[in-house]
Amino acid sequence: MRLVYLCSPYRGDYETNIRLAKQYCKNALESGVVAFAPHLYFAQFYPDTIPEQRKAGLEMGLNMLEKSDELWVMGKIHSEGMRGEINFAKEHNIPVFYVPKPLEIKSYPISIDGNELLSERDCIEESHNRNYESRLVVLSYSSLKPEYRMPRNQIWYASHGPGCGPGAKFSDTVHLYHPIDEDRMAVSRREILGEIRPEVLEMLQQLYPGLQMNRGILETEGPEL
Repeated sequence: MRLVYLCSPYRGDYETNIRLAKQYCKNALESGVVAFAPHLYFAQFYPDTIPEQRKAGLEMGLNMLEKSDELWVMGKIHSEGMRGEINFAKEHNIPVFYVPKPLEIKSYPISIDGNELLSERDCIEESHNRNYESRLVVLSYSSLKPEYRMPRNQIWYASHGPGCGPGAKFSDTVHLYHPIDEDRMAVSRREILGEIRPEVLEMLQQLYPGLQMNRGILETEGPEL
């Protein structure tokens, strides 16, 4: 089972935040991962209200994060401590998944085929600022229904659309084509994490042979529109 570090608010309304963190952990455990929320554990030894103790607790939390398989960012409000954890995870090449509706188990980043879902870590650095047209891109897991969540369904070919360019003003729509199923759909540019890294694509081609078979079509003239 994967060890998942749950990142959520703590300071402020301590009672509510602790209650929510407990619920998030319970939900995550029921989803099939080992969940760890630092303020449910380290806060027992390092009171957050004492600056020196808070610093020690944060350091212990980061030590635990370094040993975790994934970081889940729970909720839409990100505190200073949470931002520090997110930056730490990215610096240490730990996959980061954003869970905007943490009370809904169906919104959790769980792959139905057991393979690790794709995240920003699997994208070419700074590619979210590039033009996506005629590129293989990574779709956010949250844009897929729970029953379709797996890496295979996160890889799409960006064929066209005003949102392909990073500076679109009137519409950010990107039209996608699936290289295996040949399905098509339109999404917001915000739902795309970036262009897939070549080494990640090679790994996925081993997992999903159909991706290897259809790769040549995309490299030459793209899908027929």
